[in-house]
Amino acid sequence: MDELHKATSEIDVQSLPKICIEKMLKVICNNLGYRFGTVIKADGRVFARCNLPEDCPEQVNKAIAQVLSSLSGEAIKTGRIVVFRDALSDPCLAPWRELIGPYNIKTMVWIPLLSEGRAHGTWVLCDTQIRDVSEEELRTLGQIGAMISIIIPSDQCTDHLDQQTEGPGKEITETICDLQLYSRELIEVSLDPLVTFDAGGIILDVNSATVQATGKSRDELIGTRFADHFTYPERAYSGAMQVFETGQVRDYELMMKAADGRETIVAYNASVYRDLNGDVVGAFAALRDITERKRAEEKIKESEKRLKIILDRLQTGVVIIDAETHKITDINSMAAEIIGAPKEEIVGRVCHKFICPSEVGKCPITDLGQSIDNSEREMINAHGKTIPVLKTVTSITLDAHPYIIDSFIDISDRKRADEEKEALINRLDKMNQKLEQSNKELQDFVYVSSHDLREPLRKILIFGRLLEETLAGKLDDDQQENFEFMIDGANKMQEIVDAVLSYSSVITGAKPSEVVNMNIIIDDLENLELADRLEETAGTIIVPEPLPPVYADPSQVHHLLQHLIVNGLKYHQQGKLPEITIRASELDSMVRAVVEDNGIGIARDHYDDVFTMFRRLHPRKDYEGTGIGLTICKRI
Repeated sequence: MDELHKATSEIDVQSLPKICIEKMLKVICNNLGYRFGTVIKADGRVFARCNLPEDCPEQVNKAIAQVLSSLSGEAIKTGRIVVFRDALSDPCLAPWRELIGPYNIKTMVWIPLLSEGRAHGTWVLCDTQIRDVSEEELRTLGQIGAMISIIIPSDQCTDHLDQQTEGPGKEITETICDLQLYSRELIEVSLDPLVTFDAGGIILDVNSATVQATGKSRDELIGTRFADHFTYPERAYSGAMQVFETGQVRDYELMMKAADGRETIVAYNASVYRDLNGDVVGAFAALRDITERKRAEEKIKESEKRLKIILDRLQTGVVIIDAETHKITDINSMAAEIIGAPKEEIVGRVCHKFICPSEVGKCPITDLGQSIDNSEREMINAHGKTIPVLKTVTSITLDAHPYIIDSFIDISDRKRADEEKEALINRLDKMNQKLEQSNKELQDFVYVSSHDLREPLRKILIFGRLLEETLAGKLDDDQQENFEFMIDGANKMQEIVDAVLSYSSVITGAKPSEVVNMNIIIDDLENLELADRLEETAGTIIVPEPLPPVYADPSQVHHLLQHLIVNGLKYHQQGKLPEITIRASELDSMVRAVVEDNGIGIARDHYDDVFTMFRRLHPRKDYEGTGIGLTICKRI
């Protein structure tokens, strides 16, 4: 619509009315896409036409009665715009079918030509396609109709002037005044500031819109320099002089300055006008306010700048591809870095001949209809090297054209790390297998060795006791003491072997896990296995609340609780009855069990030592044992 306003404002209104209107019709048809246009006076006769054949006016003039009784006449009578989207099929247009049928007219728009309360006719726009006419378009057509309605009476005045050239001078003068009045009305119809100035750039005339835009009266403006009403006078003067050099100026940007200092960005369009002899008299200029358009353009530029900065800062490569040609239209800095070439060498290349390994006609997105969302793919860089990427592709439409946005991250480092990790895991697996084999062999050795030691020890103890009975009373004190040392050493060795076998059985004798009730195990220990020990020490096992079930090897849970309870009974304080308290609580999918006693405790410095095999914190004479019990607990 802006282009249409600009084009109509540039028409030389000094031309003959009919020529002026036919130029308008041509501009309107070209800008809005209508096939035909015609202006019909109030008496039903064709006044001007565009793209219609020579005999059209004659055909219409012969059908004046039909014209006036048709929608054209209706528009004149009611003063309302009338629109028909499909003229040939509408019964209301039956009188016109004979006229419009040969031209295959579909859409017709009648706009009344109203001025000062009078209907001067109607103008009709026709198209061979069925089309929708927007409210904005109708408003624009109404404004242009107002301009045409001013020009038609001036034509009537011209005819009247021709008839009165022999009459009294007073009538001629009045007619000329009427023509001047109509020309003034034509200028005032425009919503844009209109200015005429001479070859020296001095303003000759302005319209009301100019007065409003500058904040100065018409008298204050006429006679002043055109350039003085702009922020940059030199540029304005250059534009004013350019029109006399080239005949016209198009879309020349200026900054108009109002009396109150307000500035407005305008598009200056101008053309010269001539006298009857064809000599240039001055220039006719239209100044369209484009401030909002410039602001919008600046916002778009700023937005594009911010978007470019954001895209270039992304650590993700972004490539925009034309979905129809598969040519790369734009990329960001990271994409150029990953591809390994400057942007100028990448933009314009066909993607599947450059960065995508797919064949022609087999694009996963446009041809095969696949979707790629955070998928691992391969890309070919500028040097022909294949690069693993994590890729996402999205289809979008920009300015009614399909595009593909291809975003990707180079995962070469991650792939190498994964490969190294996998190789390391394989090495660890092999090492673990070797360790497991070594452990098994060691465990077998310990078990066999310990088991084989038991038999000789048993014989030493048996024959030692026999000798003790046989030699009773025959040995002196030293011999008897040495003999007791031998028997005691054998007993201690037997305890150690049994402890080692017990530790080994924790590893070799493990059974599949199952649900274990710790309450039952504690009852068995208290009433059966440890009953004598509890009675000897006067110890007590306290379980404040039922213990939750656990998923484990029942025998190992049994050994664990047994060792901890025995430890609590063994290391009790002198003069204080031992108490062992057992609690347990559930944490997510685990159970935390606590076995607490009131014994002598463990110094903080020895927290780690107590779990070392055969490590004793107290002399054997004070507390019996092999020093392996807590080691077994830790192993379990």
